[in-house]
This record gives sequence, C-alpha cells and structure tokens, in this order.
Amino acid sequence: MNILHIANSYGGTEVYTRLIAELDSSQGCRQQVFVPLNSRNHDRVGKRPIGFSVKGSTLHYSTRLKWWHSFCYRQKIRAMTDALLESVGMSDVDVIHAHMLCTDGAVAYELSKRHGIPYLVAVQNTDLHTYYKTFWWERPYFSKILEGASKIVFVSPKYRQKLLDRCPDENVRQEILAKSSLIPFGISDLFLSHRGSHAPSFSTPPRLVFVGAFYPGKGLRETIEATDILRNRGRSVELAAIGRGLPHRVNDKEYISRIEDMAAQRPWVQLKDFMPHDMLREELRAADIFVMPSSPESFGLVYVEALSQGLPIIYTHGEGFDGYYENGKVGWPVNPRNPADVADKIEMVLKDYSGFSKRVGALDLERDFSWPNVAEKYKRIYDGMLSGAK
Repeated sequence: MNILHIANSYGGTEVYTRLIAELDSSQGCRQQVFVPLNSRNHDRVGKRPIGFSVKGSTLHYSTRLKWWHSFCYRQKIRAMTDALLESVGMSDVDVIHAHMLCTDGAVAYELSKRHGIPYLVAVQNTDLHTYYKTFWWERPYFSKILEGASKIVFVSPKYRQKLLDRCPDENVRQEILAKSSLIPFGISDLFLSHRGSHAPSFSTPPRLVFVGAFYPGKGLRETIEATDILRNRGRSVELAAIGRGLPHRVNDKEYISRIEDMAAQRPWVQLKDFMPHDMLREELRAADIFVMPSSPESFGLVYVEALSQGLPIIYTHGEGFDGYYENGKVGWPVNPRNPADVADKIEMVLKDYSGFSKRVGALDLERDFSWPNVAEKYKRIYDGMLSGAK
C-alpha cells in the first residue's frame, strides 16, 4: 500500500512524525509525505526527519507558497497542487491522507477528481476557527471536499459537533456522521509505560502545573490570575508553568515579558523552560492538578500526558479535549477567559481529590492513546477505503 500524506503542518508538531513513523514501523506502509510550507515556515525544511524502513517512502518539502497566498485561497490550492504533482508520482498512489480539511483536503479533492484516488480528510481547529470564518464564501467548496472524502477523521467529539452545526442540510450532516471516525493522537510510550499514581489527598500546599507554549491562547495569564483568587480564598496554591522557549513556535516576546513580570510579583509562581519528556514526566508526578485553559485547542495531548501521571485536569469548555470524558470524571472544563471559573473548578477538584485520583488511575489510556493502536486504526481505514474503491 502506498499512502500519500498531505501535511502542511508537518514539522510544527511531532504528532505527524509519530503517526507516519508508526505506520512505517508497525504497519509496513509505503508513504509519500508532501509538506507545502507557507512563507513563515520555510525553516522547517528537514526538521523532524524519519528513518523509513519501508523502501520508497520519502518526505517531499515545497517552499512555493508566498506570503500573499494566505489571502488568496484558490491560488494557494492551485500552487500546492501543482507543486505536489511536480514532486510526487501519482500512478502508484493508493490512498491520500489529508491532514487538514480546507488546505490539504482541497488538494486531495482536486487530485481525486483527476486521478480517481480515494482520500481521507482530518478536521482541525484551524479549519473551523480560521478558514470557515476568514473564507466564509468558500464554505460550499469545503462541503464538496467533505462530500468527496471516503472517510472523515476527528480528533475530538467537539470538533465533529462544531462541523455538523455548520451544515444546514440534514442529509449532509448524516453523510458526515456515516463517514466519520473519532481517532485522537497518541502520546509517547515514555508516559504510558511509566504510569504515575497519586495518593487520595493532595499536597500541602496544593501544587498546580501548567504545560504549554507561553503565548496568549494557552491561558497562562488566566491560570496565574486563578491562583490569586484561590489564595485570596485561603488556598495557598503554588503553580509551576513549563514551556517557555517551546521549539518550532513563534515566541510572543511581549506576552512572555508580561508573564515574567506577573511571576516576579508572586513567589508562588515558578516559570520553567521547555523540557524533554523524561523531565516533564517527573514534573507532572510532583504536581497535584494539571491546568491549561487553552483556546483554540485541537486536542491537547498534554492533558493525556498529565492523566498518565495520575493528575486530574482542568481543560477548556468547547475545545478539543472537552467531551472525550464526561464532565467531572477526570476533571472539569472551564471558560478559558474567566479566571474565577478556573479557580472555581480547581476548588471542585480539591474538594473531591480522592475520587478524581481514583478515577484517573483507572483509565485505560493505552487503548486510545498509544501510537501503535492509533496507527492500526488508520491502517484499517486505509484498507476499507481501498476495498470500497474497487
């Protein structure tokens, strides 16, 4: 089987690398990975290389996109399609896997019309939060991409519902549901093979941990403000915020400066740089509650990493992780722009900490979040697409 991946976000996060590497090593798939980088991401060329074991598998980078393509959607899709056809031979491609709906999926749709190759499309937060809003007049075209797809994959039940809410036609909604699968990303085996557990009671003082890039969308400022509220209520909480200098991310120096000023006035807030998984695992084990009111958020694998180390979690209402578990089972969703709500939900976890600790410890995270299982699910989908195409 020869799979063509179209992944314009490759290099910005390790999830694509992990999935493609697992499809290579455990599923034996031959893969062509086309990476059409926009003008701001040309430095990703050669980043996150994969030592393929299957002969013929290759990474193809394109730097054809210019700054103005961000404003000219159809021209962008044409440029991406032309660049792909110049670097990838389509004659032996069996299945196309488009890792975003509105960009990668558009190219897959155009290629499928020309070559009759079935394609799978994944729906990401950028599709719904950016393309559906910025290029609202292209929504009928986005619907055609969905209609032409053999399968539609969501990493989050919330994003499936958001997409369905944008479809006024009941027949289209039912077709999307019939073709959709829910497959989250996986997490490193370093977390799953070294599960942590917590005592029925929290530390004194309670230790909160935030893990994420230091930029506004992750909600670090709101998390710090929530600690102020809790301390004013008599909860002498402490916060460790990890993630300053996260690689492959544009640093917002002004925001980081504001965060550092806030931390300097609060001895109970400690800021830490990005760290490798083995060190992060130990930091999570030393904490009591994980807090990250991030918005938008496609899924947030760090929530699962925190759960693997026994931590109850505070996550964002209506975003990627919300809906994967019922509210109150492993933590609580919050309004990401309301520090008082964040503080209230942390308080609720503290009041039932033993119950949360027990429920988190009983989760079967390997079933849903191990990369071998995730890759196996995709391989079954590819096989089904080929059977349906014959």
